[in-house]
Amino acid sequence: MAWHAMPEKGGYVVQMGFVKMHGCGNDYLYVDGISGAAPAPKAAAQAAPRLCARHTGVGADGIILLLPCEGADARMRMFNADGTEGAMCGNGARCAGALLMARGLTAQSGRALVRTNSGLRTVTHRPGGLYTVEMGAPEWRAEEMGLAGLRGRVLGRPLEFEGESRRVSCVAVGNVHCVQFVPDTTALRLEELGPRVAYAGWFPSGANAGFAQLCGENELRMRVYERGSKETLACGTGACAAAACAWALGLCTQGSPIAVHMPGGTLWVSENAGQLLLTGPVQAVFEGKAEI
Repeated sequence: MAWHAMPEKGGYVVQMGFVKMHGCGNDYLYVDGISGAAPAPKAAAQAAPRLCARHTGVGADGIILLLPCEGADARMRMFNADGTEGAMCGNGARCAGALLMARGLTAQSGRALVRTNSGLRTVTHRPGGLYTVEMGAPEWRAEEMGLAGLRGRVLGRPLEFEGESRRVSCVAVGNVHCVQFVPDTTALRLEELGPRVAYAGWFPSGANAGFAQLCGENELRMRVYERGSKETLACGTGACAAAACAWALGLCTQGSPIAVHMPGGTLWVSENAGQLLLTGPVQAVFEGKAEI
């Protein structure tokens, strides 16, 4: 960060350097607080709505701070476009790992250790410009997810949403997701349906609402309404949640990788000893500075 005199604004302002990156269109502003200075998390959260605005700001789904961390290559703090802090972002972790590797900030070549609010995550560089992040094991217990009035697994269970019964599955992959399998994702009016599900009474803290369509053997098409960013072009935790539910419901072959096609591109979800793995492309868009 740097201080710059701005007489027209009556003094000095702080400019934050960033790299805009995306994974299948899921874009964030990444701030390298290891090589240089980074804003305080509170300042980043306050700046997020303004900087992430698509028409009047830089435009992004959120801001990700990469900070020094003992026992990992970086500590990742992720703030949604509305300024709320997220527990985990699969695409965000993949891009963060890629940035750390590109800048030589990892202890091991081709591998980055990133500590998130959901725990330590390993990002690995794959052939063809792909990056894989270990997402951990899915959490199925309603009590652990903080779902109001529900216990045990919520898997293909009918729940009432504003007088309408919908068969849903709930799982946490860092973030809580409510997944529904539908005949056609393109026909959904997600700007209306998404918030109805995401902020339903079952989810006191909100949830991400995912709508998936089986479109081939071990292939899904999906759209996600994220609690803090509305609909995004891709959602890594959402892809993992949909894949886990598809395996659990017998819609896809257990253990076989699942291709999840999202509006911004395709992510691949696989499983190893109960742990979910998320793979996909990473793209750096540009570097810049923004006033915070």
